[in-house]
Amino acid sequence: MDISINDIFKNKLFESVDKSFFENLNISKIFTIEKYNKNELILDEGDRADKLFMIIKGNVKISKNLNDTKRVTVNRLNKDDFFGELGIILPKHKRTASVIAQSEVVLASIGQDNLWNLINRCKQIETNIYKNIARIIENSDKKVSSKRMKEKIFTKVYENFNKSEDKIKTRFTVEKGGKFLVIHEKEIVYFSSEHNYSFIHLYDRNYFYNKSLKEVQGYLDSNKFTRIHRKYIISCNKVDEIIKKSSRKFYVVLNDKNKTRLKVGRTYIDNLKAYFDL
Repeated sequence: MDISINDIFKNKLFESVDKSFFENLNISKIFTIEKYNKNELILDEGDRADKLFMIIKGNVKISKNLNDTKRVTVNRLNKDDFFGELGIILPKHKRTASVIAQSEVVLASIGQDNLWNLINRCKQIETNIYKNIARIIENSDKKVSSKRMKEKIFTKVYENFNKSEDKIKTRFTVEKGGKFLVIHEKEIVYFSSEHNYSFIHLYDRNYFYNKSLKEVQGYLDSNKFTRIHRKYIISCNKVDEIIKKSSRKFYVVLNDKNKTRLKVGRTYIDNLKAYFDL
């Protein structure tokens, strides 16, 4: 089954978004079709969250574990609904519930980097996600979502969505030999992580930066930088070459002095393909 613009446009994720927004989108590169049979597990609570799902056909059941033996249904979703955003938005990036197909289901999935790119281009998508989370919390079983839990989730969601454009950094300050150096984003080839801090890599040198890679990603313009691995964020304008060894094995070669070659993490391959239209 191929995905069409109409399938995407009708989904609640894009409610009130002008259809002209989709004219320059490569739908097949951004969204992936996934099919599930009745009663098949789509998402398992606690798994890593790295993409959002839109329902193209069928319906699903959302459930949460109360304990090791009991699971309670908290919501049911149908065609044109979407799910999976809460695990992406909240800091731990874990699935907050399980999702089970209640019929034959066709989904269109979008990776988190592609999702943030779309949000940056169209703020209405951000609003729709926030509204959907509000509906989820309000419709959740009272035994699962206490008032305190609801307030906590709303607070975390608000903090994460508040990564507004005025927080995007174009200059980074590092300390070297008792001096403070200002590095412009145009000089940066890539960032790498080491435990809870990072390194900024330029053409022929690198600097220690006392922030985690997760914090760094929150400062960056996603139209200029993209994450390709849990340890790397690259400047897209500094990519010289992309090497494909197999369908799930990619490398990028960067435009620095050493022509650094970095491996692309498997969970980031689809994002890389979408960004560079591969």
